[in-house]
Amino acid sequence: MEAAAIPHWLQDQCRRLEAKDEYVSNLNLNIRRLDDSMMVVLSQALRKNSVISVLNMTSSLKNSPLGLNILAELILRSHASLATLHLSYNHLTDVVAVGNALVTNQKLISLHLDYNLIDKRSAAAMADALRVNTTLVRLHLNYNLLGDEGVLALADGLQHNTSLLHLGLKRNSISAVGASVLFQTIVTRNMSLQRLDLEDNFIPAEMISQIGILCRANKAGRRYLTDTNFPDNLWPALLEWVNDDPDVLYFFARAKPGLYER
Repeated sequence: MEAAAIPHWLQDQCRRLEAKDEYVSNLNLNIRRLDDSMMVVLSQALRKNSVISVLNMTSSLKNSPLGLNILAELILRSHASLATLHLSYNHLTDVVAVGNALVTNQKLISLHLDYNLIDKRSAAAMADALRVNTTLVRLHLNYNLLGDEGVLALADGLQHNTSLLHLGLKRNSISAVGASVLFQTIVTRNMSLQRLDLEDNFIPAEMISQIGILCRANKAGRRYLTDTNFPDNLWPALLEWVNDDPDVLYFFARAKPGLYER
């Protein structure tokens, strides 16, 4: 596509990106409906930019696998500064390229993929990324089509992850089967996840509550329960912020009897 066919507003944004304009650190392209040719131009400009931190492409991709692949290959694999990427409401069915890019990406902190059509195949790619990625803190996959099989893959990835703090899985057709695997993963292997959103699935409320307690216990420092070198006199300060959470207090009391008698 010739440059003249690229919208003037996009040409202007690309020039500013290539010039590393500090006022374009947060680029909002929400509802711009970019086609593949526009994605090529935008991705090339982003590749030359090292100051942008937030890119909002909510409802912007026209369900374009090629456009998403261009973004993943040119930007996500090795971008120097991009920390937050919004890709929600794009009718995406396949984000394997994004998962593959996260294997090498060491800058992205937040990835938002809510309200798409992502299934178990893409979940497997995300799980592969979680096994090795050490920077992603928030992964939002709410309102997709992961199902239990997708969740089983993610749970396997979480067994090897220590950086993800918030995982959103609302309304993904998850049953008690998938939730129980997540529960066991957090009980036995993952002591870093601090929030797991599971509402609007087919999961008993009690199971969601138990997973929530585990995540809050992680936030309170559950990993120190097995640290024999952690000084006992530091526990009061560590647990001070959960004094109003009796479930977490009870969790620690059961895990470490006598903790509150010191």
